[in-house]
Amino acid sequence: MGDLPNAVVKRLLTKHGGGLRVSGSALDRAVALARERGFAESREEWIPGLCVVAAPVEARGVLRAALAVATPAPRMTAMDPVKVARRAVAAAERVSARLEGRES
Repeated sequence: MGDLPNAVVKRLLTKHGGGLRVSGSALDRAVALARERGFAESREEWIPGLCVVAAPVEARGVLRAALAVATPAPRMTAMDPVKVARRAVAAAERVSARLEGRES
């Protein structure tokens, strides 16, 4: 989540939250957790029955995109959500490296 201001992250989370209404403190905690882990997730908060894990794609400190994995909730539950998130973060980091010319 790099250098994105918290206000921008909050706007992204609420804009794509399916009309989800949360308190300011709950949103602050969600932003802090996403920054700490390096990814954000939705466990049916956005769309009932859908789980999403998303990782930022940055280039030279600027958010360029996000890489997301979306799957029906039962499938995510059957998989290891932490492993899915780690793979999404790793893939987003590879895309970031390519955008910066650091291909590996």
